Amino acid sequence: MEDLRGKRIALEIPATSWQPLERERATLERLNGELRTARQNFYDLRAKREQAALEDRRALAEALRAGTREPRADRVAKLDAELAAATERIAALEFAIGETENVVAGVVEEHRAEWQRDAEKRLEAAQRQYVEAVEALAAARGTIAERQALLTWLRGFPARYIVRHRPLHELRLHGEPMGWEGVIAALRADAQPPEPAPPALHSQPLSPRPPGAYVNA
Repeated sequence: MEDLRGKRIALEIPATSWQPLERERATLERLNGELRTARQNFYDLRAKREQAALEDRRALAEALRAGTREPRADRVAKLDAELAAATERIAALEFAIGETENVVAGVVEEHRAEWQRDAEKRLEAAQRQYVEAVEALAAARGTIAERQALLTWLRGFPARYIVRHRPLHELRLHGEPMGWEGVIAALRADAQPPEPAPPALHSQPLSPRPPGAYVNA
């Protein structure tokens, strides 16, 4: 897929629960896998062709030097035919990928508003889960501090009963262990919903990839 300036756009499709998009994503994954295999096959054939040509040249040279019957060079012709077929397969796969990418663009445009609402709801649900998880973490850490304080009080009775949160030595700020209060404050701030994103600008129209435009065999 290309923009109006002819620049190649790397199309990335995340895994989702949206079936129309999932179908095209699966198709693209399959086609791209076949393209990688086809390109590797082309490179292998080309290497075999070069080796066969070298061996045929040596055999012909030996025959010419000895004045014997010249050998037939059937292998090179056969490999040339296989290379031509491999090149055509790469071009066809490139074309199929370009066509599928265009279908993806149409599917996204058709369902964009619906899927955006769904994605926003999922984000809000995940944000709530994050807030709940942070508060659960804070409560669990508080319980640990209280029970540690009780154990310390019993061991040192009649010591003072003081609830303290031990610092996190694995997290350091300016070389010093971070205190729990700073860590939980940072997590609570991070768990707050982000600011609304500005309205998305309309993207440039996309143009289909011409057949075989990216065949680099």
